[in-house]
Amino acid sequence: MFGGKIGAKGRGLFTLEVDRQTQVSCRDREICSEDFAWNAPAAPLRGPAAYSGVCLGGRFFVGPNSYTRRNGSFVDANGALIPFNVQVDGYNRNADRDLAIPTRRTLIAGEIEVEVASGVRAFGEVNYGSTTTDSKFEGHPFQSQQGGSLFGTLQATIPVANPFIPAPLLAAINAFNADPANAANPIAALTWWQRFNDAGGARGANNDRTMIRTAFGLKGDIASLGGFGRDWRWELSQVYGRTSVNLNTEGLVSTSNLYYGLRVEADPANPGQFRCADAAARSQGCVPINPFAPYTPAQQRALGVGSVAIGRTLLNDTVVSLSGAAFDLPAGALRTAIGAEYRSICARPAPAGRRLRCR
Repeated sequence: MFGGKIGAKGRGLFTLEVDRQTQVSCRDREICSEDFAWNAPAAPLRGPAAYSGVCLGGRFFVGPNSYTRRNGSFVDANGALIPFNVQVDGYNRNADRDLAIPTRRTLIAGEIEVEVASGVRAFGEVNYGSTTTDSKFEGHPFQSQQGGSLFGTLQATIPVANPFIPAPLLAAINAFNADPANAANPIAALTWWQRFNDAGGARGANNDRTMIRTAFGLKGDIASLGGFGRDWRWELSQVYGRTSVNLNTEGLVSTSNLYYGLRVEADPANPGQFRCADAAARSQGCVPINPFAPYTPAQQRALGVGSVAIGRTLLNDTVVSLSGAAFDLPAGALRTAIGAEYRSICARPAPAGRRLRCR
């Protein structure tokens, strides 16, 4: 910051601030490197017992039980399905979270005031601010029956006819359905959970915000308005402001591509291969999804999506004002103020490359 006089009848001030904050990850700090849950005050949980039940390998529900893929396999050394165990298979969310996110901030401000005639001063202000943040956090916690993971109102469950279901897991489904106790509620589609780190990728948000404001005008003092009143002050100013935002979110999951990609059938034109069962989805490039194995690059491209929101606000504000002592009363001067203002504001989405016009 610096400033001072401009000649004998003016002044100016300039300010510049540049701030850079780097990333501080929870994984690098003992205080937050592990998931933590208070539960009862006398029995807080920290570490594997507090990990998320939405895991990387997938969690597939058969009745009251859930099974997962561990070390690339759904069965243990004895050929039995591997039950999900949160302390072994759970997901440590804090390892992918930040205490401080990378931030770049620039602020510039300047003002000037100069006497241009006797009793008349010209003034101007310019303000500029720019902030960019880049945050990263854990992958999408997909849960087929929960809001936020639905395709419209449809659940992206896995039909039992899906050819990718591993044989041991399909055998457990068939055994459940064969039990007379479950005849009223057979499994037609698997409910499942998965952390989509290797499909949608780690979630994050890149946000850019820019603000510009200028104000210019004239102001002055008038001893009297033709003999009426005294100590009048007037001002005429024009303010222009613009705020732009560019918000990018990455690491989201396309629930539509997931829903149709899980509904798979044999491809009659390619023996041994599979295709999406829905013809309309196939015409849109539907990719069969196999949630029981690491996702292929094609599956990752089909599932991983992002979102962009670009907005802009414009302000134009013209103000004229007059204030002073109109006349004296026994108790003192009666001060009055009058003014007029014209303001226009626009606020709407503004795709890149297009101008925002106020009307």
